[in-house]
Amino acid sequence: MCQNPSSSGLGQGLLLSSRSELQQVLERRKRVQSEQEDEGQSRTPLEDVLLQRQQRHLQLEKEEEEKKQEEAQLMEFVRVRRNLRKIHSVIQNKSVKF
Repeated sequence: MCQNPSSSGLGQGLLLSSRSELQQVLERRKRVQSEQEDEGQSRTPLEDVLLQRQQRHLQLEKEEEEKKQEEAQLMEFVRVRRNLRKIHSVIQNKSVKF
């Protein structure tokens, strides 16, 4: 990677401080990404199945929650509509009496 002989061990702390902040961030990001890829490759088939099952379960929970919210909104709409009909019929009955 680096041809500098001081990068072999003891001088590594000094080498880090001489690099720009951008280089340090890029190297850290690359190291984290490679670690994540290693973790992803080291999963067993059972872990893959369990992960898929968990994701499917979370998706179903999300869909169920959305369905409940839609039903609640629909019930609110129906309740308001009923109240408006009652009010309208009361107003019409009063106007007919006069």
